[in-house]
Amino acid sequence: MQPFEFMIPGRPVSQQARRRERIHEWKRFVADCARQHWTSSHTMASGPVAVQIVYLCEEAAVDLDNILKPIIDALIGIALDDDRSVTDIVARCRHRRSWAREGIASALASSVSDCEEFVYVRVEDGPPMEELQ
Repeated sequence: MQPFEFMIPGRPVSQQARRRERIHEWKRFVADCARQHWTSSHTMASGPVAVQIVYLCEEAAVDLDNILKPIIDALIGIALDDDRSVTDIVARCRHRRSWAREGIASALASSVSDCEEFVYVRVEDGPPMEELQ
């Protein structure tokens, strides 16, 4: 699959949010952001799939492990056939003020200057299943 990447502006919602409707709204928002960047050259991944999530936060970050599932679930039917195809996840949380833009595509890096917090997502083919590194 061709790597697929996009940005989600704003503060992510935790899987642990008390109001379930907030999680559903967040998933719809993530799906809308993904659809805006989806093109006819992209193909839905069926596995194995690697997902990279970078959360650029202000001082008080949402727990990184609690934002992964809602984001991945939102990609089902857009970039992922099924979340069971995700075999590798790289997740990072960085403070926005100390972030170096080298790790993110230049088109996305230039678009985040207006945002406070945001999440960068990249979906691509995963490494061979026999590889453990």
